[in-house]
Amino acid sequence: VRRGNEKFIVRTFEGNQERREQEVALLKKLEELNANSLRVISLEEGKMVTSYIEGEDAEEAITKLPREAQYQIGVEASKDLRKIHLIQAPMNDWYERQAAKHRRYIKRYKALPLKVQGDDQIMGFIEERLHLMKDRPNVLQHDDFHLPNLIVKDGRYAGVIDFGRFDWGDPIWDFIKLGMFSTEKSVPFAKGLIEGYYGGEPPKAFWDLYALYLAMSVFSAIVWSQIQGEGDKLLKHVDRYIKDHKGFTQPVPVWYKSVKIEWL
Repeated sequence: VRRGNEKFIVRTFEGNQERREQEVALLKKLEELNANSLRVISLEEGKMVTSYIEGEDAEEAITKLPREAQYQIGVEASKDLRKIHLIQAPMNDWYERQAAKHRRYIKRYKALPLKVQGDDQIMGFIEERLHLMKDRPNVLQHDDFHLPNLIVKDGRYAGVIDFGRFDWGDPIWDFIKLGMFSTEKSVPFAKGLIEGYYGGEPPKAFWDLYALYLAMSVFSAIVWSQIQGEGDKLLKHVDRYIKDHKGFTQPVPVWYKSVKIEWL
């Protein structure tokens, strides 16, 4: 909406006022950290008003840009992702919560007719690595940090939006949407986000956890696709990132080495 020359976002919602109050509190913390995120104007019953970040949906804008600019957008976005991950969770139950959730998804997956090729290999890959989740940092997760929730203006990163799915857990979890979706649009962006976050190539521990979480998402994605009736559509994404990891026989995806852009 507009008021004079100013623009605002007005979000309406039903129920779960407490969840929106938590989101507002987190957005205010991010404002204190000078993150390029939405600024809260007001919260009322069923309505939240925030600032508006001028620009285009990055998923649309990024395909019009040269590879170096796509990479730099990832680097700049990584600065905000690091700020998000500075906010500590109220308690650390990541391993127990995530391992239990994975077990539930596996049980539901096995009861479904839709299956992915090589699922036994992927389950084994996960089981060998579940222990890596123990004692991981437990911080704020955007939980949907990928191109559709980033804004680009004049070919440069402008900010991150849509914290409605925020969660708490391992910061590396926030990278899995790269493999699930973003690399279909821009591998340079994905590389830029990772290398910007780490100041260069990430350590082996990053890839081990990233691959674990992406492998776990294979089964949760299949379950949700069946619930929402989008099995064929989502299966294409799943098949692609299974191939990216050669059937989850290797942690580092093939796309990471496929684009040569030097970290500056």
